[in-house]
Amino acid sequence: MSKKGYKTTVIVPGKDSMTGEGKAKFRFMQFWKREKGIANNEVVYANSTRNDRSSLFRRIIYFITTAISVFVASVFVRRVDAVICVSLPITFMVIGYFISLVRRVPFIIEVRDIGVAVAHEVNVVRESWLYNYIYRIESYLYRSADIIIAVSDGFKDRLIERGVHEDIVHVVKLGFDGYEDDLISPGLEMPFTEDKFVVLYSGTLGHVFNVQLIIDAASQLVDYEDILFIFLGGGQKINFYKQISDEKKLNTFFLGNLPKYKVTEYCNRANLCIYPAKEGVNINAMLGNKIFDYLGNGCPCIYAGPGGDVANFINDAGGGLTCSGISEQLSEAILYMHNNPLICKQMGDSARNHISNSYQSNHMADKFISIIDRIEYE
Repeated sequence: MSKKGYKTTVIVPGKDSMTGEGKAKFRFMQFWKREKGIANNEVVYANSTRNDRSSLFRRIIYFITTAISVFVASVFVRRVDAVICVSLPITFMVIGYFISLVRRVPFIIEVRDIGVAVAHEVNVVRESWLYNYIYRIESYLYRSADIIIAVSDGFKDRLIERGVHEDIVHVVKLGFDGYEDDLISPGLEMPFTEDKFVVLYSGTLGHVFNVQLIIDAASQLVDYEDILFIFLGGGQKINFYKQISDEKKLNTFFLGNLPKYKVTEYCNRANLCIYPAKEGVNINAMLGNKIFDYLGNGCPCIYAGPGGDVANFINDAGGGLTCSGISEQLSEAILYMHNNPLICKQMGDSARNHISNSYQSNHMADKFISIIDRIEYE
């Protein structure tokens, strides 16, 4: 936005949500820290606890502490012409809505996830009066927005179903920043060699994605010693998956949470990526960074699960295969790609070209800004 002349203040968590590494050093009881960004940008790091993805309780504490620091930092921003906030966690939307009311400025939400509904679909949150209350608050915040920018057509449909007026919901998919051929950081652990067919999963190992499906497929392919499964990411169930893999002596490696640039490098070197989806209309409306990292790096992808925005995206790109959420079908699809390296490469090239031609980050950012430009500021 700074390239278009906007002066922006970006308030972000002070700790990396994936690795837990600190982005800034804080004094005791210091809520935020300002740093000069690029051009007209000012970056404000909000102090918080570490986002421990292996514990639901500690994740909640992370969201609460981050929200408190973000709120305090927001109050001290001198001039505000518009408020843009993300949809997850819901506390960020509450803060954004409150600031927009006090400052009497437009309220804009970028919807990358419909958190409360997804949590219910994967049984992290049960049906109760508390869930219904939070769900109504979330719906109210969506309906109160001046503009909503959703990252998928599925999310737009879900928002309209919840009473949001169609005219304020726009779809701008995420983008891809590019790749570097043969870029491997010094000291990066690469537990595979050129004679391995590497199957990669990158994402949370918790409740949202059907990681068990990949474990089951790996069990069925255990005799293929040249097929290696790599798991990037952490979550509440990572130790459970590690234990199963150890007991069955599967060809798997769990590398935990890694910085974004290392994830990109693994995607660039993998032969095949997996997107294991669960049942749920909100879950299957997701179209997050994961699929852009996969396809943008020229790595073909197998979508395993019920149809959704990601399955449609892969098909449009000609960048992989789709199958049901049955482990036998997934293992057959993996074996097909393993046995047909030319087809596998062609799909990867098609995926990379599709992302390069249509979903570069700068182009998607221009589309995002063109929507923001429609707002009339007082």
